[in-house]
Parts: sequence; C-alpha cells; structure tokens
Amino acid sequence: SLLEKGFNVNEKNLTCWGQTALHCVKSREVCEVLLDHGAELEVRDNYREETPFLTAVRCETTFVDLLLDRGADVGVRNNEGKTALHLVNTNLETIKTILDHGGKVNIKDNEGNTPLHSFIMNRLGPDCVKLLLEKEADVNIKNDEGQTPLHLAVANNQTDVIDLLLDYGADVFQKNKRNKSPLDLALYSSEEELGSEVSVM
Repeated sequence: SLLEKGFNVNEKNLTCWGQTALHCVKSREVCEVLLDHGAELEVRDNYREETPFLTAVRCETTFVDLLLDRGADVGVRNNEGKTALHLVNTNLETIKTILDHGGKVNIKDNEGNTPLHSFIMNRLGPDCVKLLLEKEADVNIKNDEGQTPLHLAVANNQTDVIDLLLDYGADVFQKNKRNKSPLDLALYSSEEELGSEVSVM
C-alpha cells in the first residue's frame, strides 16, 4: 500500500484547497487507518483554514465521533470564526456528539452569529434548534446586525421554530440595527400563517 511505501499522510494536495488525505476521506475505516499512521488532526486547509474535523462536520461524514475521540478540538474555528456547531447539517446524532464533547452553544463567529443563528439561517428545523435550546443557548443573543434568532426565524417564515423560540422566552420586542423587532417583521409579513403567529406574540 501507499502507506507501507512511505506515503506522507500529512502532505497537502496541490489544489487551491490544500487539503490532506484526512480532509478528503469519506470512509470511517480509511479515517481510522490514516489516524493510526500519524494523520494530524490540527492541520488546516488553505481555503477556509479548516481542520479535518471541521471538514468532516461540513461534509456530513459518519466519523465525527472518531475524530473527537482521537483528540480533535471541538472548539476549533475556521477563518470565518465558525465552529463545528455553526457548520453542522441536519444530522441530530452529529449535533448531539458535538454537544456531548463540549461544543459551545453561545460562541459567535466573525459576524456575531451563534450556532442558534446559523441553525435558523440554514433551516435545520425545530428538532435541531431544540437541542441547542436544551443546552441553554441564549435565545435573545444578537449578531452584529442586531438580529436575534427570533428575527431570523420570522424573516424566514419558520413558524415551527418561532413557536419553539417563544416557548424558551424569546423577546418579541428587541430591536435590530434597523430598529425593527421580530414583532414588527411579523406584522409586515404577507404570509398568512406567519401573521397568525402575531396574535400569539
């Protein structure tokens, strides 16, 4: 095999991404082999400055837990300030794994967004959002534009998420930098279903 012939598992490819084999692997078994042969967990690619762990989370692989158990830093950030919880997709088990390994729910990226903001912007749905809320994600935290998670949920007509945020104490009167509250956004919405949420607020 290439490994037996002295292949450097930490050599970056020659594309603009500059990834190692551990960044590119898709199989849990191959991932384990690479780790057993000295693949480094903290090497970063040349594009988003992501470690193999962050790439694995972004690409919805099945070995996020393996990387964490082998010592990957759950709190590592890319060049946008995003952690694994900002990048994760709609895989409940992966989200739980990250949280169980100490992923921080209120950490902000370079634009002031927390994982809760990201979950809503990426439409991960109420089941994923609830996992963060159960870990005491700040339901009223603002990003750099003054947007709370409720602002984003209302703007994106996510009625199930709106209900959930309200259940966890979301403030309908907080203003963003444009001086608009979630209630203002709901009142201006043309969505009939969203309009019905206004009466609840």
